[in-house]
Amino acid sequence: MNIKPSDLRESVRVERFSDGGTDEWGNPTPGGWETLIQAQPTRIKPMGGDEQVRADRLTGSVKYEVALRWSSANVGIRASDRLVVARGGASVASGEVFNVKHAPVCPDERRRFLTLQVETGTAA
Repeated sequence: MNIKPSDLRESVRVERFSDGGTDEWGNPTPGGWETLIQAQPTRIKPMGGDEQVRADRLTGSVKYEVALRWSSANVGIRASDRLVVARGGASVASGEVFNVKHAPVCPDERRRFLTLQVETGTAA
């Protein structure tokens, strides 16, 4: 896998779901998605998709490979996080939401880039 800095044309931010807390009366408050890592350059490459019948409806999902620069913050991305496209490109539109399928992998083991497998079209 050969990634060059000029390939990082899109931009994504990483969000993590935070549990709700309690208000001043002790009532539970709902959680929500909070930005963990601000927008950063990435390469988003479609890897294919599939369609399945779920609840008597045809649903589709598309898998992508996301490459981003190695950093200590990016290494901490979890499978429960999601990516939101801040600046789209040819393959994705701005605002698209991806569910992270596994923790990031450093393909060349030189701490230059990380890759993630993400999916769109499925519930988080």
